[in-house]
Amino acid sequence: MASAYDKLRRILTLECEHGCQDRAVIGGLQRFLSYWEKEARDEPPDAHPLPVDAVLEALAGYEQADTETRRDTIIRLLERMTSPPSTAAAPAVSEEASPEDDD
Repeated sequence: MASAYDKLRRILTLECEHGCQDRAVIGGLQRFLSYWEKEARDEPPDAHPLPVDAVLEALAGYEQADTETRRDTIIRLLERMTSPPSTAAAPAVSEEASPEDDD
């Protein structure tokens, strides 16, 4: 059985492929998210690429956004969902030496 996040990835990809018209699912993305949230919260959190609340926050207001904003939102979210957990949760830390180390 597909995980809630697998389903979400498929829906977001379909939405992008169809021009971000909020028609990938009947009733729109916000309606789908109300069902998705329940399913995602029933899964073990360690199986999630992003916290459920982060997904919901990223997609808040989707139905009112213009098409370009919707597309950008989906692309950014899909990128975050496919990034390794360490880069999705926190910014990358540079390994460069500090000025004091240049003696």
